[in-house]
Amino acid sequence: MDFNTFKQVVKEMVVDYFPEKYRNANVEVSTVHKLNESYEGLCIQKQDSNIQIRLNLNQMYEKYRNGEHLQDLLEDIRDVLENEDREFDLNRLADYNYEKEHLFVKISKIEGREDVLKDVPYEKKEDLALTYHILVEQEAGGISSAMITNSIMKIYGIDQEQLHKDAIENSPKILPAKVMSVGSMLLNSLEKDGEDVDVNIRSALEGESSSMLTIVTNEVGIEGAATLFYPELMEKLSDQFGDYFILPSSIHETLILPDDGFMSVTMLKNMVTEINETQVMENERLTNEVYHYDSKEHVFERADKFKARKMAKSNMRAFEENTQKSKKTHEISL
Repeated sequence: MDFNTFKQVVKEMVVDYFPEKYRNANVEVSTVHKLNESYEGLCIQKQDSNIQIRLNLNQMYEKYRNGEHLQDLLEDIRDVLENEDREFDLNRLADYNYEKEHLFVKISKIEGREDVLKDVPYEKKEDLALTYHILVEQEAGGISSAMITNSIMKIYGIDQEQLHKDAIENSPKILPAKVMSVGSMLLNSLEKDGEDVDVNIRSALEGESSSMLTIVTNEVGIEGAATLFYPELMEKLSDQFGDYFILPSSIHETLILPDDGFMSVTMLKNMVTEINETQVMENERLTNEVYHYDSKEHVFERADKFKARKMAKSNMRAFEENTQKSKKTHEISL
C-alpha cells in the first residue's frame, strides 16, 4: 500500500474506532506546517470543541511499513482520542493580559521555514528566527504550545516590540535556563540510571577539564536553545568564559566553548555539520553555523563575521600606526 492509499484508508476506517465522544467528529487529511517540520496530518475535531487533534500520518506509515498492523495503528488513534481531555479555550487565547503570563520564545533556522515565518512575527538573529509562543501544557515528556501569528498579534492589539519584550521577560519564569558542564550532565545521567560511579571517574567529570564544554538549555530540556537569548544570559556566560563560541547542538540546546584561540571557525563548523548529519534528527537541527559572543563589545554574531571584524580592526590599527610613523618620519626629515 503506497502512502496516498494509506492516508485515504486511515481516513475512512478511523471513524469506526472513534470513542463515543468523537462519533460526529470531522476528519480531514491535510499538510501540517510546524516551525521545524511539515507532515501529512490526520486532523480530527469534535463538533462542540475548539481543539483539533493532529496526528502524524508520515510516522504512522513508517510504522506500517515496518510491519505494524493497520488495526493496531487505528487502535492507537482511539487511545489518543480517549485520553485527550484538554479543552483549549479560544476565548482565553484572545485575552492578552492573561496569555502574556504564558509567553515564551523558541529559536529555529530561517532557511526552509520562509513559508511559515511570513505569517508570524519574529526577530532575526543572524540566520535564525526567534519566534513567540503560548505555553498550553507542560508535561514530563514535552511541552504543548501555540505559535503567535500576525493575525493573533493583531487581535491582541499590540506590536512586535511589545510582544518581544513580554515574551523575553516571561520565558525565564516558566522555562528557566539551565547551564551545566558536559561532565556534570554525564554524571547526572549515570546517577539517574542507578550507576555506582567510581570516585576517580566522578572526580574527572566534576573537574575543571570537563567544564570546557558547557550546555545551555532550559529545565525541561525541550526547545531550550532559545534560552541563550534570555535577558543578560550571554553577558553572565562571558563573566565566566570571556569570549566564547556558540555551537548549535539542536533546537533543544546550545554548547558554549571558550574562545582560547586554539579552535578555528572552519574546524568548529565542520564538527557541527557532521554532528547534525549523523546524530541529530532533521526536524531538530538548528543550523550548521557557529556563533561567537564578543565579551568586550557585547555582540552576538556568526563566528566568521567576528573573525572578519577582528581582522578589519587589526588592519585599521596597523594602518593608523604606520600613518603615525610616517608622519613622525616626515616631520624629522623637515
